Amino acid sequence: MNPAPTLDPRSAADAALAAADSDHEELADLLMTLEDHRGAALLRARTTIGITARRWDEARAVWADAFADLEAHRLTCEAARERMPARGRLSRSAREELMTLLAAPDGTLTLAGDPVGRTELVARVRAAVRDVGTLLDDVVATLGVIEPLVAVCEADARAAETAFAAFDGSLSTDPSRGLRQRAAALRRVVDEDPLSTLVDGEPDRTPHEALRAEAARATRWLAELADVRRRAGRRLGDVERLLDDVADIRRRSTLVSAEVALKIVDQGDGGTPPGSDSSRDLGAAIERARRLVAASAWEELATVLPALEAEARRAGTAAREALVACRHPLRVRDELRGRLEAYRIKALDLGLAEDVALARLHRHAHDLLWHWPCDLREARRAGQAYAAGVNRRRKGRAV
Repeated sequence: MNPAPTLDPRSAADAALAAADSDHEELADLLMTLEDHRGAALLRARTTIGITARRWDEARAVWADAFADLEAHRLTCEAARERMPARGRLSRSAREELMTLLAAPDGTLTLAGDPVGRTELVARVRAAVRDVGTLLDDVVATLGVIEPLVAVCEADARAAETAFAAFDGSLSTDPSRGLRQRAAALRRVVDEDPLSTLVDGEPDRTPHEALRAEAARATRWLAELADVRRRAGRRLGDVERLLDDVADIRRRSTLVSAEVALKIVDQGDGGTPPGSDSSRDLGAAIERARRLVAASAWEELATVLPALEAEARRAGTAAREALVACRHPLRVRDELRGRLEAYRIKALDLGLAEDVALARLHRHAHDLLWHWPCDLREARRAGQAYAAGVNRRRKGRAV
């Protein structure tokens, strides 16, 4: 059996030194990826607190240890290179000193006086890069989500502030103040402790969404007040015109009621007199609303004006319904007149114009409907009797 070939001491030392140099370059490249990471720049630009400060301090300590490992690795490689003669064979003592320094046979290096396996060193630096990189990635991802959200919240708060300022201090409530304070608090979190927003590894959007919802409500409220301020005079004018219409309808209802009382005996079919007049109360409410306009009391007016408009609409509806009710007996009379005329024409078509009995029934119904006052019950019965007579004669029967 042939003995295993023995590696020349010089060649073994060259190989060990080349492997150490390769490791050094790899470790340096890994650490430089952290130096160039955007998350590192973001953290260095901030004065952090809380969770972010704790994780950043821990990461910097790991980072510093990794650089210390890299420096120790470099110094060891330089010491080994200094002991390597430029040419020729190594002396026995030089070879032993060099191999002890590089510890090539078992793949170890001596760093800071402690033997460390080359594989262990590379793994240790890689782990450091991974841990620090995770932090930096979290910072970049978190700020990528919450920073735009905070910017939108700040814009919403500014919009509410601008809308409030347009009232020149006439409003007692400033909804933008709380919004600005909350937006500022969210901005402080972005600037000082962005990682505190992480919940199960994801940025919590809840406070931003809540602020945006409240800002939307505040903006709508201010827009409604601005609309009230801009259109108050016109809206009050519309209410006054509606009240004028109500008064006119009520006057017509009074006239119709008087006509019904004169022309109709039986009030059982309608003829309800106009109800109570609320115009005086509404007039007082309009005057109060105008005083609120003069005082720039837009918040109170925003409640008073819609209620006033609704009440005026109800008054108009009630007045129109009352007018319809007042006219009902006259409509019933006109309906009976029309029905009687229709049956008269039918009788003519049937050749019954000379029928004495039908003529007597028609004249009785006609007299009831065309003379004052008209008894609607009697007129209806008379009209029905005439219609029945026409139908019987059409069938060849006697009236």
